[in-house]
Amino acid sequence: DHAYNDATFNVVYVDSHDYSPDGAPEGERFAQPQSTWAENLSLMYTFRGIPCLYYGSEIEFKKGKPIDKGPTIALRESGRAYFGGYIEGDLTVNDFADYDNAGGNVAVSLNHPLSLHIQRLSQIRMAVPALRKGQYSTANINASGIAFKRRYVDANTDSYALVAISGDATFSNILNGTYTDVVSGDIKQVSNNTLSASLNGKGNIRVYVLSTSRTPAPGKVGKDGKYIYASSPVNIEQGAYPDETEPLLEEVANPVEPGEVTEPVLLHGEQAIFFEKPANWGSLINSYIYYEDNGAKMITKAWPGDRMQSLGGGVYKFVLEGSINNWKVLFNDGGGNQAPASIGFDVVNGGYYKAGGLDHTLNETFPTGASEPELLSAIRFYSSNGVLYAESGIARELSLYSISGVVVCHLKISVGKNSYEGIPKGIYIADRQKIIIR
Repeated sequence: DHAYNDATFNVVYVDSHDYSPDGAPEGERFAQPQSTWAENLSLMYTFRGIPCLYYGSEIEFKKGKPIDKGPTIALRESGRAYFGGYIEGDLTVNDFADYDNAGGNVAVSLNHPLSLHIQRLSQIRMAVPALRKGQYSTANINASGIAFKRRYVDANTDSYALVAISGDATFSNILNGTYTDVVSGDIKQVSNNTLSASLNGKGNIRVYVLSTSRTPAPGKVGKDGKYIYASSPVNIEQGAYPDETEPLLEEVANPVEPGEVTEPVLLHGEQAIFFEKPANWGSLINSYIYYEDNGAKMITKAWPGDRMQSLGGGVYKFVLEGSINNWKVLFNDGGGNQAPASIGFDVVNGGYYKAGGLDHTLNETFPTGASEPELLSAIRFYSSNGVLYAESGIARELSLYSISGVVVCHLKISVGKNSYEGIPKGIYIADRQKIIIR
């Protein structure tokens, strides 16, 4: 407690997108038995702090998968995989953890035993102020599992609760009065400052709440389930997912190569890379580009990256924005094929790659019929380390606009390379070009 002004505001979790407990095992999404998960959740939702759930844990999503291996494995095979497919569907929300008319994949996810467990824990926590904001004590308690007392008092609230998890508990030196268990609805009249709670089952709980003049006990809260129940577990059929839960990138029915094959060309002032796919790969090719800076930093979207343009004949092109600086690229078809297998190839402007690496580099091609004045007037923008650069064949002055159309500043551009510092990082427009300052 020396580390917190008020530990009730401390966010608590079991696993996250970076960490998991040593016995989970470490570096993987929580892989212990489901009953252990249930017990952890029961403690998180009744003890001090604000419970935080890593997305998908409510259905044991990617259980045992490595949390994050950067670009060395497909995102689909990691603990950070896309979860959206599991919560697609419709439902009508009435109140906290209260909904009707659930359909689609989300209905199945909501019926998972841990999901139902969390729903009831949330309802119980919401119904008892002491569980959300109260301090705790373990004094004068004899328990076979986990047990503690919690109390919260303010001008309008006096909430006092006795919590037992995964085993019987006897609470001594407590306030006398009428206690009601939020799980079973059991009522106990206490006149000797002692209360005994009986329960069995890992993750099961009893929360006896004292009725006070400011805060009456809520009575039984929620419905019995697999882990929280009055007398015996209630197993609810989860059902099967009606739709795809982990869709790949949008698929095209019977994808075909373009009828005409376009020659790979690197235009004047353009930054691009090219990839010739193996014959056994799919037709939808992506490039995943990143660089290392205390971990992988993405240039493209998250794995599998951005879709490449098909030029026909199994050759693809991807136009780059920004200043290429120690970038790496992994090519993939969104399925099981990728090149290279782990650390990406070095990104080279104009690079023509095959599955084995860089094959050759294309030289810039000037537009057919372009006059010398047109070529001289071309301007190229890029950025590096927060500095904007402009390369131009003629002197000029241009306005730099924000994406909302507001003039940010005026750029005085000389022949050759120009640099501009002090412009905030963001997306801008100048000379009908999109500029990203990183």
